[in-house]
Amino acid sequence: MKKLYIFLLLCATVPAFCQQTFPGNGKSGFGAAVGAGSLKISNDATTYSFTFTKGAGNFNDALVIYIDSKAGGFSSTVGFQDNNDGLRTATSGYSSATNKSILTFPAGFLPDYAVAFDQGFAAIVELVNGGPVSFNYIGSGNLTPTGNMTPVFSFSVLKSQIGITSDPSFKLLGTYNATSAFRSNEFVGDAGPAANPEFTDYTATTFNTYTGGVLPLQFSNFSLKKSAGNAVQLSWNTAQEFNVSHFDIMRSSNGRNYTSIATVAAKNTLVANTYTTTDLNPAKGNNFYKITSIDKDGKYTSTDILRIDFNRTASEIFAYKNGSDVRVNVANLDKGNYPIRLMNAQGQQVYAGTIIHKGENTSHTLTISKTLVPGVYHLTLLKNDSRLITSMIIQ
Repeated sequence: MKKLYIFLLLCATVPAFCQQTFPGNGKSGFGAAVGAGSLKISNDATTYSFTFTKGAGNFNDALVIYIDSKAGGFSSTVGFQDNNDGLRTATSGYSSATNKSILTFPAGFLPDYAVAFDQGFAAIVELVNGGPVSFNYIGSGNLTPTGNMTPVFSFSVLKSQIGITSDPSFKLLGTYNATSAFRSNEFVGDAGPAANPEFTDYTATTFNTYTGGVLPLQFSNFSLKKSAGNAVQLSWNTAQEFNVSHFDIMRSSNGRNYTSIATVAAKNTLVANTYTTTDLNPAKGNNFYKITSIDKDGKYTSTDILRIDFNRTASEIFAYKNGSDVRVNVANLDKGNYPIRLMNAQGQQVYAGTIIHKGENTSHTLTISKTLVPGVYHLTLLKNDSRLITSMIIQ
């Protein structure tokens, strides 16, 4: 029967990266320090931060975290014979020709690196195989604090130290071994055997994946306004940016077919950013705009769609469905609070509320509690003694 491993994904409300917490497997062969413990990982632009919270027992041995972060890697520890110190011995699973325990890694997991730490030190190594010097020492993880009764340990690893340049995700498997290579049944990412393998071989069947938990780029305050010379000024904010290449300024004359008319370089900072650009040659009539962010890995996300018209100055609205919500674009309308309602083709009201309009061409989100079945819907905005009406079709 397959075991299901869960992790907690916690996101801050400020521009930041999420963190994931991976629990131990519940086993207690070495006193449950790892089996009843947990490993939390978070990252910023350059560094992974690890926090290990131990379980009931004292942390007397070594937790080895194997990391699969790039192509290639090793299917088992069979070739590792590095016993030059306790952490290398625990990582090899090899103390001598008779005192050893080969760990076979699960399908889909081929580690390239390892972070091994005990109560006094955290070592980052590259797995290179080949007898008594099986690892390249990369550096210290700067473990704090130290001591076998310490409830929480922290250490860090630079992304460059484990071969990561862009996508922050990687696979991991943690095993708790004595520095003599005596292997316990306590793991992070695998169920482990019922009893300690000791100096016998073990094959793991599962592993964990750290996804990086990067909060997606968030657009806000996208707006349009006419400027001198029949130009359109576009302004938008982002809550945070990571791995973004640039922004495409997209324009359409019908709201369906868009082309890029300009690009704006991304600032790629973890704080709020403000952007402004100008379309000097808008088309006559309707001009629909959206901003699309393009990540360095090709992923993208877009703003709402806004419209501005160079033929008319009368107030107008249009609406379209976006997920379970409805977006309403308001143009040429004075600043104010306006009642709005949405009716289905049978004249039944499915939404009623008020939008707070800032006076620019902008969009508003209507959160619809009822399921909108396919059909024609009519949206009405009350404007003093008149009203603005638009229709939309949901297919």
